[in-house]
Amino acid sequence: MNLQDYLQNTGLLFDKNNVIDLYLALKSNPLVIFTGISGSGKTKLGQSFVEYMSIATHTASSPAIAPTSPLLEPHKYRFVSVRSDWLDNNGLLGYNNPLLGIYSSTPAIELILDAHNEPTEPFFLILDEMNLAKAEYYFSDFLSAIESRKYSPITGKIESEFIELHKSGEKLLTKSFSTETEKQDALTEMRSLPDDKFVNVSPSGERTYYVPEKVTIPPNLYIIGTVNIDETTYRFSPKVIDRANVIEMNGAHIDDYLTNMISGTHHIGTNPYYDHLLFSVNDFTYVRGFYSTKSTRDILTDPLINQHVLQEAIKHIWGLLEDTQFRFSYRTTNNLINYIYNGVELAATSAITPNDTVLLYFLDSSFLLKILPRLHGQRRQMEELLINLLYFCHKDFKQVHYDEIKAGSEKISDFSGLENAVFNSDNFRFPRSAERIKRVLTSLIETNYGSFI
Repeated sequence: MNLQDYLQNTGLLFDKNNVIDLYLALKSNPLVIFTGISGSGKTKLGQSFVEYMSIATHTASSPAIAPTSPLLEPHKYRFVSVRSDWLDNNGLLGYNNPLLGIYSSTPAIELILDAHNEPTEPFFLILDEMNLAKAEYYFSDFLSAIESRKYSPITGKIESEFIELHKSGEKLLTKSFSTETEKQDALTEMRSLPDDKFVNVSPSGERTYYVPEKVTIPPNLYIIGTVNIDETTYRFSPKVIDRANVIEMNGAHIDDYLTNMISGTHHIGTNPYYDHLLFSVNDFTYVRGFYSTKSTRDILTDPLINQHVLQEAIKHIWGLLEDTQFRFSYRTTNNLINYIYNGVELAATSAITPNDTVLLYFLDSSFLLKILPRLHGQRRQMEELLINLLYFCHKDFKQVHYDEIKAGSEKISDFSGLENAVFNSDNFRFPRSAERIKRVLTSLIETNYGSFI
């Protein structure tokens, strides 16, 4: 059973573009955030995607006779609802309870330990409504550990900094026992295990966890967060946004929704690639090294990609943001390049010719997920920038137009009135980004404030 069929069978209404976005975003970066209005299917799409990726290996590919119900491995994912009273990482990662002599564990820390126990398989954490509390309070250790990941030529592994959990001198049990004898037996069993063994699975499948003093965030752990933007939630800081890919989901137009519910097609939008793409769980496993094995240098010299189109587009969008507070870093540039390459590679392995049209599609997606979510502010800060970005998205945008903008021209005659015209996706090489810019620009003029999240 492929991912397309699995999602179709869930009965969910989803945008094909969002599925491709999610797949490539996770393949390129371990943190993805869904944003949009409440009830638009953000959590459900994330859950369904994770469930598919957690199907037991022997049923992930199409067998001769498909099982009636795929065999899921639920220990490979956890669903965690963020609470508004989380002021530190105890709610997410648990804490040492010296009164009971145990570690008060959480689904998240158990998932981390499970991921360490099966280092060749992918594990997924879904953080629902993650901006009900300030992410910087409960998630900063997580972000720092993820950011510190690097490939070690000495060990041949991806390594990262540790998160300190307790200072007890040894691993801690996570459950209480009715008698001291039972507790001592459990401690004896725990101490007999290797230092890097944090999970013991009984023949019946029961899992016992032993929490170490410190732990890394393993490279086979992926995080999907969902956020709702309203008066009860907090805005993300640049530290969080800069380390994530952000996917907006606001649901379908009501006409599309009713039509799809009647027809049972369960997807909106058109995408010429979706039905042909070979989405594989292997892209998230040890088989592929968890992330792209290609360096940025390798990608920028790969003949599979039209380097002029790729590099000119990235140079131009960087230049348009250069003199603003939204200028992006080397890390963001590398993430963009990695995402685009993963998309082109996915197309190529799916027997789709990776031509310039395909390249432009993935450039468009990367700008939408990685660059635009960083932008927000008052009209005096944003209006000229958004108009220039709209020009940049146009199919006729050339180096001469970029030079005019950088020279300080207030209006580009070739695109005069474009910001006020009725939106037509056929006029843009980056239509998804252009449509989103047009919506935010309209909101900016009406309310004097604009934001892409």
